[in-house]
Amino acid sequence: MRLSEQKVLSELDLYHEGVLKNAQEKIKNKINIIEVNSRSSYLYRALNANVNEANNILEDVVKWKDSFDMLIVLDVKGNLLTIAGLSAASKSKIIHGNYATRDYFINTIKTKKTYISKLLYAYGNYWSITVSAPIFDQSGNIKYILVGSDKLENIFKNFNFNSRFSNLYSVLVNQDGDLIAQNQQPVKEKINLSEKDQFIKNLIKNGKDKFSIIKNYKKEKVFVRGSVLNLGNNNKFYIFSYLPYGSSQQTLESIIINIRYIYLFIFIFATVVFVFTWLLAMIIIKELINNKK
Repeated sequence: MRLSEQKVLSELDLYHEGVLKNAQEKIKNKINIIEVNSRSSYLYRALNANVNEANNILEDVVKWKDSFDMLIVLDVKGNLLTIAGLSAASKSKIIHGNYATRDYFINTIKTKKTYISKLLYAYGNYWSITVSAPIFDQSGNIKYILVGSDKLENIFKNFNFNSRFSNLYSVLVNQDGDLIAQNQQPVKEKINLSEKDQFIKNLIKNGKDKFSIIKNYKKEKVFVRGSVLNLGNNNKFYIFSYLPYGSSQQTLESIIINIRYIYLFIFIFATVVFVFTWLLAMIIIKELINNKK
């Protein structure tokens, strides 16, 4: 493997690990937000006394870092009590009914623990992640269910990576190979990448963290890194990072050329300084000899 290829691989590896860590931290923060508020006596008392006050509390929680687009509270029968995080117009579109058949309600009641639902294609235009947790009464019985829902594309937000390569990019794919998020632009339609990308198809099939170099990928050589992110409950999604080799090689070569020019300039400058110093020394020595005479 050529030195330039090793540098490209190293850069891609750092970038991919950064994307993966950023996603893991954001999901961890979301879980923590649900768990902390499900144990909040302040929220519990508000739900018992005044649902509007509980809604105000949750509206503030929505503003927390790495929080959810939407927070809802259900009673133990699955009835919707309150919604936070949506505009009045959006709230009016939400069905004010019973959610007892939903995955997050059934499994939270069943396990009595925090539950991460399978990724959903919400409202027909984006993929969402849903985290739910029980709210217990003083006797240890479940009285409410706190549910948070957020666009998965938000886990790419606020991730900055300083690189000499401007064409690094990542995508998130679910277990069926559907594109659920990408860091360069929003996903506007449902697209299955495993049908077009053999690397994605193989990683999903094998379920292991992989690294690969693909030749002639979309008519050019591309370096690819793929990782599995397990959310539990047999719920996974996959992160793939790409760096086209052609443009990255040009970038490296231009950097190497610039470095060579810098070294050449330093060499010429050092040579001029040496010659000037030598000539000056010869003049001084000559003057000293003449003075002695």
